Amino acid sequence: MENATLRLAIRGMNCASCVARVEKSLLRQPDVAAALVNLVTNEAVITAKPGQNLDRTKLIAAVAKIGYHAALIPPSPPNSAASADAQPPLAWRQVSSPRQAMGLMVALGKNPDLRAGLALMLAAPFLLAMLAEGLGKIFSLPLLMNQALLPNWLQAVLATIILFGLGAGILASAGRALRQATATMDSLVSLGALTAWGYSLAEMWFSPSQMSPHLYFEGVGLLVAFVLLGRALEHRARARAGDAIAALRQLQPLTARVQRPGGEQIFSINQLQVGDIVLVRAGERLPADGVIIEGAAAVDESLVTGESLPVSRQMGDKLVAGSLNLDGLLALRVTALGADSMIAQIIQHVAAAQGSKPIWQKQVDQIAAWFVPAIILLAALCFVGWSWGWGVGVGAGDFDRALAAAMGVLVIACPCALGLATPVAMMVGVGLAARRGILIRDADSLESCRKIDFLLFDKTGTLTMGKPMVTDFFSLAFATTQDQTVLTAEIFLIQALQQGSIHPLADSVRRYAEGIGRAADPLIITEVKTIAGCGVTAVINGKKYGFGNLRLFADDPDLASLASAPKLAEWQREKMAAGETVSFLASLEENPRWLGGMSFADTLRPNAAAAVARLHQMGIKTMIVSGDNPAATQRIAAQLGIDAYEGNLTPAGKLEIILRLRQTGKILAMVGDGINDAPALAAADLGLAMGGGTDIAIKAAALVLMRTDPGLVPEALILARRIHGKIRQGLAWAFAYNIIGIPVAAMGALSPQMAAAAMAVSSIAVVVNALSLRWGRGGW
Repeated sequence: MENATLRLAIRGMNCASCVARVEKSLLRQPDVAAALVNLVTNEAVITAKPGQNLDRTKLIAAVAKIGYHAALIPPSPPNSAASADAQPPLAWRQVSSPRQAMGLMVALGKNPDLRAGLALMLAAPFLLAMLAEGLGKIFSLPLLMNQALLPNWLQAVLATIILFGLGAGILASAGRALRQATATMDSLVSLGALTAWGYSLAEMWFSPSQMSPHLYFEGVGLLVAFVLLGRALEHRARARAGDAIAALRQLQPLTARVQRPGGEQIFSINQLQVGDIVLVRAGERLPADGVIIEGAAAVDESLVTGESLPVSRQMGDKLVAGSLNLDGLLALRVTALGADSMIAQIIQHVAAAQGSKPIWQKQVDQIAAWFVPAIILLAALCFVGWSWGWGVGVGAGDFDRALAAAMGVLVIACPCALGLATPVAMMVGVGLAARRGILIRDADSLESCRKIDFLLFDKTGTLTMGKPMVTDFFSLAFATTQDQTVLTAEIFLIQALQQGSIHPLADSVRRYAEGIGRAADPLIITEVKTIAGCGVTAVINGKKYGFGNLRLFADDPDLASLASAPKLAEWQREKMAAGETVSFLASLEENPRWLGGMSFADTLRPNAAAAVARLHQMGIKTMIVSGDNPAATQRIAAQLGIDAYEGNLTPAGKLEIILRLRQTGKILAMVGDGINDAPALAAADLGLAMGGGTDIAIKAAALVLMRTDPGLVPEALILARRIHGKIRQGLAWAFAYNIIGIPVAAMGALSPQMAAAAMAVSSIAVVVNALSLRWGRGGW
């Protein structure tokens, strides 16, 4: 089977050096253009060179050649029914033969929690003996200082079981690496543990009976136990990092209620087809993407938009699989399934972003690839130095001190933390962003978010609703008489004129009139005539009226200008100066005359002002770049307190502004939702597309806001900066730990068991710090 992109599950990786080795092996293949390996998910994403296809067999063989196991991850829908052939896990009560018992023991042995628990239980006597010896030295109690508290033979048995039984996976991994003439984190642990175990065994058997041999069995046992404990805790934390994708997968139901000629039938979602009519009752989740053909309901769409409040949906509205129907009965026609569904695409984007790496992380991986061999060399030098008396205040031939120091160096060195810093933070942060309605495409965009100092907004549909609203109605008769009935009667005339129109202004007129009430007398409308680009005329209750712009009345001498209605002309100038659109109402009877005018304007989105204010607090300058007229653009900029604006811009004009600003040294972000924003979104240092926008705009952006809420813009930037900060904090901790810990161990100031505990703490600290993204602004 060949593909342009493949995903492989990789088994056997434990640290950043493993990641680097697998990536290097995959990149050696002639058809591979890029390979990204994730230590958290244990997956590799391989992309082919242009015009090439990938051979999975060769890729799997390349991974196996360096000592790891790889398997193809087939593409799958976001959720699917469990296989009928799947076997439940074996339980103790089901065991009826020695073979089944052995199989259960092997399965339990693969459980990291159980493995760590058993290791700690077997290592507990070592810990108690060390504690007793320490108390004996403090309080001068010879009985407690005697190593005979734990017989030598028992120490050997416990250490052997822990190392070769529970630690067999570590030794096997090191063996695979050795066969490939490479080294991993397991190589360091295995080399240190085997050396100490072999030395202790030799001392126990060959030392004179009258001498008490210096044994390191307790160091071996505690070393392996602490390593296994650290990996168990790390495994749990890493599993939590992938909760976002798991939650998305679980939201889609496994079955659907499908309407058929004979009535309702229950089908697996795998049996659904595009065009099926699906019924969704109150309290049920939608099984597929679709369009409502019957019914209305309040729907919780928080999984896609991050909006906690339900939204009202009715006939003709689109719905997304996994959304929750809160009330009412809905019938929808299925429009997308499987990989084409919105939830599957979200999962795909989130997974891709979680597996991506910033440029500087790739440099860290390169360092990690040389880390383990360098540590082995350092440990050898440390052993030779202590053996020959290079240590401070130590005479020549201090073999015990030399062995302890070398083991400490081997064990405390931790490339695991280097390998976990980026992927765990990306897993947690990108998943958290997805839950809030923000899709982050890759890790490089996080670097851009950190540096943004100038942000450009498209206006229509981004900062504004994109739908005109009635802002004012001016009546010449009302201005003279102050008779409210005259005012409302003329508004109902305009409503009647717009009754059958599909023009955007007509819809706003109808909503405005409905807010006032109903006409006192029924209006009979005849001879309706629409003049494109001008307006509409009609006969209402036997009298002819017109409503539109000045071009509609240009052929009538009495209405060719507003000279005959100076108050209306003054009102028009005020509205036009504010960037509003004006239409006029006139009587077209024997003596035509102006009756009044209605103004329209696009209205601000609810959170637009708060979003701009928050951006300013972050030190980010703002600007509107719009294709609308300069007056309308200025009005919105003034209402929001935006720093600068430009109107009447084409897509090329927006692009030119971005290029011009970049020459001044500014780091730019662009927020838009339309086709005309796509060039600017792609050219900016960071593009943010509103989820309600066009597919072209969304594809051009690095961040996608799944709901049309300007408040998501500063939230996305802040969250992206926090994710970036957690990555850098993790890497800083990992480097600092190694820079401090390795010299301390080399000086003989750390026992091997303490070094093992420190190594475990290092990895756990990096993972927990990344998980703190969920807990607010905290972290280390």
